[in-house]
Amino acid sequence: MFDFKPMKPGVHLMRQLRLPVKLGVMAVVLLLPTIIISAQLIQRLGESIAFTESELAGSHMVRDISASIRTVQRHRGQTNMLLSGANGAQAAIDQTRKDMTAAAATVGSTLRQRPDFELEPDWGALEKRIQALPQTAQLPAPEAFARHTDLVNDLHRLMYRVGERSQLLFDPEPGTYFLMDLAVVHLAKLTESIGVVRGAGAGVLAVPVADPERVVVVRSMIANAKTRAADLLHLLEYSSRHGHADLQGQEAANVVMSYLERADKALASPGSWPASAYFDAGTETIKSIEQFESRVLDRLDQDLGQRLQDDQRWRQITVVVGVFGLLALAYFMGSFYFSFVTDFRQAIQAMRLTASGDLCAKVVVKGRDELAELTELLVRMNGNLSGMVAEVRSNSALVALAGKNLASGNRDLADRTEQQAANLEQTAASPPVCRSCPARCTRTPVPPATPTCKPPRCGTRRRPAPVRWWRRWPRSNTSSAVRNRCRTSSV
Repeated sequence: MFDFKPMKPGVHLMRQLRLPVKLGVMAVVLLLPTIIISAQLIQRLGESIAFTESELAGSHMVRDISASIRTVQRHRGQTNMLLSGANGAQAAIDQTRKDMTAAAATVGSTLRQRPDFELEPDWGALEKRIQALPQTAQLPAPEAFARHTDLVNDLHRLMYRVGERSQLLFDPEPGTYFLMDLAVVHLAKLTESIGVVRGAGAGVLAVPVADPERVVVVRSMIANAKTRAADLLHLLEYSSRHGHADLQGQEAANVVMSYLERADKALASPGSWPASAYFDAGTETIKSIEQFESRVLDRLDQDLGQRLQDDQRWRQITVVVGVFGLLALAYFMGSFYFSFVTDFRQAIQAMRLTASGDLCAKVVVKGRDELAELTELLVRMNGNLSGMVAEVRSNSALVALAGKNLASGNRDLADRTEQQAANLEQTAASPPVCRSCPARCTRTPVPPATPTCKPPRCGTRRRPAPVRWWRRWPRSNTSSAVRNRCRTSSV
């Protein structure tokens, strides 16, 4: 049967490594993914911050370009009225030209702040065309109107290019994308439709006798503007879903529809609405769209600014938490290493001393972890071993003392037994020796150097000598020598 042990390779690897290497491996395994994830998160937040900053810059550019487009549209209508015979529009044209020049200068200054968008070459050509617009007063009305319209269309393309370069067109959140779509696409087209209706209709109404073909063209423009206004109303239905129900877009759409209805009626019966009043009403309608567009762009800037602040705050939090986490991890791992290694080395030293025979080794480990429990057991084991060794030594000393006493008693018993045998033997040999004692003693004197060969007294029994157990020579040999001498002297 297949025995699956997924932990076996790791356990085998860890058993082959020393403790510092183990901790190093664990640190790498923990720190490396944490560092990579934190770096990726910080990088993503940085990219989001740069993305949002670019969108904010694009929103400001869209606002400025939209203002420049409105001045060109107003100049187009006023020029068309002037070329159609309304000589009273000259003063308004002069003021519009000043506004147009100031708006163009603002756009150029805004674009120069972001050279990474690379829009200055495109704007340079458009700026020259804006500066040349006053010369269209020398052209026929249709041609002047067409030049203005082409310039407005090119400015719209520039604004759309700004949305692309600033990433506004690729906003990832639905709410801000909805606002961008309104400002860059729909409101710009609706403003142009109203501007065309205003300028062309004012030119038609400025002549005493309206041209039927031009009336038909303007009414078709009105129908196109109504379609765009209906599209705007349809888009505003989704604003509440994205938290933008308070933009008051419905009011601007109602103003647009009211103006278009009146313009259609005025063109259906020329002369019922003066050209100047018609133009002013169109200007007021464009202002209502402008106000709605300003609210849209303000909300877009607000949402983008909030997102920028959130990203910056999260990046700071991520950096602080990441650095703190890494420092805390390094601190605790270092603390674990030094505490564990120090206590473990003390335990190893105590084990070495114990293995060498020193049972007095002491280990002092402060803590309540497993290593402290291990050292406590080690100290307890050393104490038990020391007690066992002391008991064994005491018992062995007692056994040795008992053995010595037993050996001494055996020697004393042997000595006494041998002495008693010798005494019995001498006692048994005493009577014949006493009868021949005077003759033997005169013939063979006993050497004085031998204290044990004393002539026995006749008729008396020799008292046995006391046993001296501290003598070092064997009793058997001495007794045998004495007996041999006595026997020789008796013979």
